[in-house]
Amino acid sequence: MKNGMSVIRKIGKKSGIPRIWLEGEIPLKAGFLPGSKFEVKVYKKKIILVRKATGSRVVNKKKANGKFYPIVDIQLKAIKETFPRAKAVKVVFKKGQITFSSAAGL
Repeated sequence: MKNGMSVIRKIGKKSGIPRIWLEGEIPLKAGFLPGSKFEVKVYKKKIILVRKATGSRVVNKKKANGKFYPIVDIQLKAIKETFPRAKAVKVVFKKGQITFSSAAGL
């Protein structure tokens, strides 16, 4: 997974704030395990999550079928500022990093 893999995910809202929710395989393949820490970096045209031992955010977990699965729940006003007209984003994930960028036409 050198160059990463990608999927499209919808931008939701919680309490009026834009939200991107990832669970299961995507965070797992990027090495975002339950309890691990990460930082959010906001740029003009993308948002990047970087695994970092001293990060200010923590990967949550969900138990299903006797196993724990990672949940990455990003709720930021910067999502709307970075992707003002988007209903979805392209999610590229590789070891230690998850990148959200514009999904052409969405």
